[in-house]
Amino acid sequence: MLGKILKEYLRIIGNYGFTGIYLFFLLLLKYLKIIHVYNYYSKCHKAIENWLVKHGYLTLMMDYSDVVTQNLDSPELVSGGGNIWVCWLQGEDNMPPIVQKTYSSILRHSNGRQVHLITLSNYMDYIEISQEIIVDYKRGTLMAATLSDLIRFKLLAKYGGLWLDATILLTGDVEEEMFNHSFYSIKNPPVSNFSVTEYKWAGFILGTIKNANYFKRLAFAFETYLKNEKVILHYLMVDYFIDLMYKNDESFKTEIDSIDVSNVDMHTLRESFNEPFDKQKWDKIMGTTHIFKLTYKGKPKEFDEYNHMTFYGYLMSHYDII
Repeated sequence: MLGKILKEYLRIIGNYGFTGIYLFFLLLLKYLKIIHVYNYYSKCHKAIENWLVKHGYLTLMMDYSDVVTQNLDSPELVSGGGNIWVCWLQGEDNMPPIVQKTYSSILRHSNGRQVHLITLSNYMDYIEISQEIIVDYKRGTLMAATLSDLIRFKLLAKYGGLWLDATILLTGDVEEEMFNHSFYSIKNPPVSNFSVTEYKWAGFILGTIKNANYFKRLAFAFETYLKNEKVILHYLMVDYFIDLMYKNDESFKTEIDSIDVSNVDMHTLRESFNEPFDKQKWDKIMGTTHIFKLTYKGKPKEFDEYNHMTFYGYLMSHYDII
């Protein structure tokens, strides 16, 4: 594990110079408990955004103007801008069991909206992506999650609608308001500064009306970044682009600030996967939340060492009635 981290930072240092060295130095200070975790994340966020600003990505994003009218050659995709977008690059047949359950819940709770599953074999039916980026992905130098980040920006920029990560579990129908804003997401109380978002939005659920300018600017700047930089500075780089726009565009800031806090237990189910199932806790989180962010990573168990069903086990055996 340590060797993998060191290898990754050597790649970052090779591509980002002093900023990469500084981020690695901060990591060492955190590991040695010389710097408080809050200060560690604050300094990391600031260093990454300073790099983006210095290398022109903020200017690129803010100065972008959509001078080319997109050729929307699929009329059924664009009516009303009310599509739901989900991406699993390997295709539905290759979804892990938990993703099969979450995707099924999205289909079940789409509230009459058309759900489009984007894969590596059909993305070109909807959007264009620079071939050098696709080559990087096929070579293994670009993560699937990063390609998915670009896909979500470009789909929303062109068609509008609602993006849901494939690992989103819905236990209630999607709501009309998710499709009626220039920028929509889920906001949670700010429990930490681990993420640059500070829980003001969630990149795994994003909505917009058709032809909203925000996502055109984000898509253009992020695609340019991926073409220029062969190593990603942070796993959740898209959030830094959104945060820069939040800090520099008053209308965009107003959009995000106007989002109400909701789905406060969005992460609780995932965090409870391996705990013994507790009906009272289940009912509580189902009462506060109907959009849950799960994960296909790790190896959660359906039963604990005492043969008690876990939250994960209950979910897997009851997914079809949620």
